[in-house]
Amino acid sequence: MPISPQITNIAETANKEILKSTEGAVVVGVIIPAGQAAIVPGTVLGQITATGKYRAYASGNGDGSQVARAIAGNFTDPATIATKDQQIHAYLRGNFKLDQLVGLDATATTALLGRQDAVNNLFAN
Repeated sequence: MPISPQITNIAETANKEILKSTEGAVVVGVIIPAGQAAIVPGTVLGQITATGKYRAYASGNGDGSQVARAIAGNFTDPATIATKDQQIHAYLRGNFKLDQLVGLDATATTALLGRQDAVNNLFAN
């Protein structure tokens, strides 16, 4: 299942809490499957190979989501995600506030083709 087409109005979907700037940001719609823990903006996401849906990245996962692919741009509804899939915005590229990213580790940084600058609180990919 491919990701949704690129969203063209970045300003409309931009999450100012996690973005340093909207310059170069690429936003898509992704599906978070039912039964997952709630997702918050800034969560590093991996893609489940069998379904094409996304879940929180963890290097120990074995379903494809052990490879970081995107960064969540908004929340899932905790009351709904328990029983129903949800579409959220996710960033494939951007300039992010490093301290707002959840689950980012060295492996995810490499997979996202990113770089970290702790002095300037920046993660860019």
